[in-house]
Amino acid sequence: MPKQLYIRTSSEYLEEWNKERIVNVLIRETYLDRRTAEIISNEVEKQIIGLNVSILTSTLIRELVGAKLIELGLEKAHKMHARLGVPLYDVEQIILHHHTHHTEFLPGPELTNIALASRIKREYALLNVFSQDVADAHLRGDIYLEGLEFIDRLYCVGLSVEYLKKFGLNFFENGLRTTPAKHPEALVSQMVGFTEILHGLFCYSVEWDAVNLLFAPYTESLSNAELKQLAQKLIFELSRQSMSPRVATVLDLYWYVPDDLKAASVIGAANTKPRGQNRTRTKREKYGDYQAEAQRVLLTFLEVLAESQHNGEFFISPLPQIHISDAFFDTPGHVELLGKVAQFIFQKGQASLVFERGEQRQVFRSYRLEEPERDLWKTRHAVINNIVINLPRFGYIAHGSDMHLFAKLTEMMELVAEAHMQKRVFIEKLLAAGREGPLGILMMKQDGRSFLQLEEADFLISFVGLNELVQIHKDCQFHETDDASNFGLEIIAHMQSVCERLSQRHHISFVLAGMPNPEVSSRLARLDLRYYSPDSGHIVKGDLGQGKVWYCDGMYMNPDESYPLLKQMTIEGKFSAYLPGGTLSQVTMAENFHQKKSFIDFVTAVFQKTENARIYFASDKSANVFNSLK
Repeated sequence: MPKQLYIRTSSEYLEEWNKERIVNVLIRETYLDRRTAEIISNEVEKQIIGLNVSILTSTLIRELVGAKLIELGLEKAHKMHARLGVPLYDVEQIILHHHTHHTEFLPGPELTNIALASRIKREYALLNVFSQDVADAHLRGDIYLEGLEFIDRLYCVGLSVEYLKKFGLNFFENGLRTTPAKHPEALVSQMVGFTEILHGLFCYSVEWDAVNLLFAPYTESLSNAELKQLAQKLIFELSRQSMSPRVATVLDLYWYVPDDLKAASVIGAANTKPRGQNRTRTKREKYGDYQAEAQRVLLTFLEVLAESQHNGEFFISPLPQIHISDAFFDTPGHVELLGKVAQFIFQKGQASLVFERGEQRQVFRSYRLEEPERDLWKTRHAVINNIVINLPRFGYIAHGSDMHLFAKLTEMMELVAEAHMQKRVFIEKLLAAGREGPLGILMMKQDGRSFLQLEEADFLISFVGLNELVQIHKDCQFHETDDASNFGLEIIAHMQSVCERLSQRHHISFVLAGMPNPEVSSRLARLDLRYYSPDSGHIVKGDLGQGKVWYCDGMYMNPDESYPLLKQMTIEGKFSAYLPGGTLSQVTMAENFHQKKSFIDFVTAVFQKTENARIYFASDKSANVFNSLK
């Protein structure tokens, strides 16, 4: 070349121009033959000579090479050679103004780091993890691939404190390692530390089973003041983690001792002194003996949560999740507990109630404990991925034909299953690196098996807008006629049947779920306005003039309509029969209850008269379950 050129490389060096580097890169990244690579290299060099520049960037060179690949019809090679990134203008906007759009998180450079990385990871996922058919379905709005910015993470996990009490923490050969905790303060530190580590591996929630009961052997020796201080440390540290845009923490709490835990052997703190005594207590070997202490821990947690505020609002995480069953109502003090829960929520708090009917205990999101686990530290379950189906879209397509509707739904669920398998293949690649890989912690084998049991994990198939699909197809909503709600049940029964067949075909656990996500329901409604107007304009909810539109989440009824609250719980609860994780309803305290007694009566009626599996309670509409779990 007549003029000396230098390149600013992505490695942050200035290097002399050498067209042989283009040849080597094309062979390495796109598997082109050397002769074709040399032809492209020579053509690009001619273009560069005509540019009359002294310093080039690797970005510009890639663009020139990419254009030449397209010109030669090498589309696949162009995709493999693509450079992912963010335009300079967008980078500046993110750095200067990103915090104004995420006021619920602490502002700072870390927030912009996450935003920039998220843009690149989303591009990578759509280009390299998922097939073009799946990516196009996401971009069109047929489906929504949740957590694209966390493509190298799993969705959510549930586990037991017993895992820490049995093994302590032992993650790396020369890294974090602690022995099982002998004191309550050490157990809290280990739980908080492990939760923070899991936040980096999952993108939705970390759920801890029976926390108050499993802590009871450690806290029995503490005075009320000492127990409150311990609870403050736990709640504050978990709340602090929620102030960054990461996953939430859920604490499962019991007023009674579940049958499968009564005979379970106690781990930890066997020789501590009972409060107010100078002698060592007699060792109690079963958790069935710790009901009174577990109740004291639960009440202390609620007291501390009620005192924990940020800018006048209660922390949205950790979310207390209290289990309700026949045993709950048979346990003295349950009315007083529900009164305290009501008071907490009235004061801007948030809580979830899980309704367990029959003998099975609902453990974690989509997991029911079929048989009692003898070794409690083995109680853990993961969800790998979640994909949302836009149900109203298929109502517009079907034009009133039942046959066409169910055929299209089946076809889309098959595509969703393929997308899940593509995510699984990607996760398997990360896991294949073993303990030295990015998901190495999930491969630790402290109890003889990997912490993550991929073959036992679930893949969620969620949906949005069932109420709107029925409205399109039957010209009425859930609250208006029994025919509407029954047709909704028919649709979900069909989808659950397809889920079971797909699970058998692919040997993967596909689970139908109705998890709420307002951001997704809004995006899908806006896309339907773009592609299916004017029909969609009569269906979407919200304010068309301001562009704030949405669909009802999952199997929810239209919240803007008026109907008895118990009727809502009854209709939404009917879907529990087809959703392995059960239904999740939302109730606003300010609109429905004015005193604790009405709340207590409502909870009792829901348990006795409906099939509802879970209710998220918030003080007003400004809070929603998605924000509490995200």
